[in-house]
Amino acid sequence: MSLLLVGAAAKAGSSSLSACGFTATSCVDTRHTLRMLGQRRHRAVLCDIDIPGVDGMQFLHRVCAGFPEVAVIVVTGPGDLCGGILAMISGASGYIQAPFESENIAAKIGSALKRKHLESALRA
Repeated sequence: MSLLLVGAAAKAGSSSLSACGFTATSCVDTRHTLRMLGQRRHRAVLCDIDIPGVDGMQFLHRVCAGFPEVAVIVVTGPGDLCGGILAMISGASGYIQAPFESENIAAKIGSALKRKHLESALRA
């Protein structure tokens, strides 16, 4: 399964993701991410809630509005439960607190993809 990584915390988990069978592509910035999503080859985005130079919540809204079939999993700081909940309310398919372990991130991505699949089925 192919996903995009945006932000330092998300990119830090790339080796864990590879070990779990994910193909992770690091994006240099949010514009690059949106271009990559436009190619329709990625089913998920793992992004930091705090992205330098960009409001992470605005980016979340852009991805959810432009690519409703893509699962977005937001990476929050340690103990940032409120940020994760706010991201979910704003359209994220899941969130995980950094630092994360490979088993935890694989489970979160799997849950987010199932949630996105169910949402798509309900829309159809």
